[in-house]
Amino acid sequence: MDRVFIKYIGGRAVWRDGIYHTGLVFEDGQVREVSAEAAAKLLRHGDVFAAVEGKRVKKADDTEALEKAGALEVEREAAAFDAVQDVILQINQMGKDELELYAKANYGQSLDKRKSAENLREAVVQMVHQFGIVQ
Repeated sequence: MDRVFIKYIGGRAVWRDGIYHTGLVFEDGQVREVSAEAAAKLLRHGDVFAAVEGKRVKKADDTEALEKAGALEVEREAAAFDAVQDVILQINQMGKDELELYAKANYGQSLDKRKSAENLREAVVQMVHQFGIVQ
């Protein structure tokens, strides 16, 4: 895997990647050896990063660990999103009685069965978003 040296020239004392989810943290003037993929993304911002030749600064380089942590965080977020979507798909297949039982069993909420099935589905989906998935 190709590695590229990039230097943070953005001017802040500390810069934390919140855009590309690499998990990288740069101090002002710090040089890190990053993957070519991460470098391509970061170097799009020429006012913040510059490609450099040479070696890292003396500080221990934890770039690889940070990149792995960033990738794991993205995977966790994707898994959580997928789990919520799976529950919503199940809710969309339920009838009024099932929706009422699901809301009561998982969230302790009573539903007004006089409302349409679609309104009940929306209420249960809101509960999922508000309270999370109940195991």
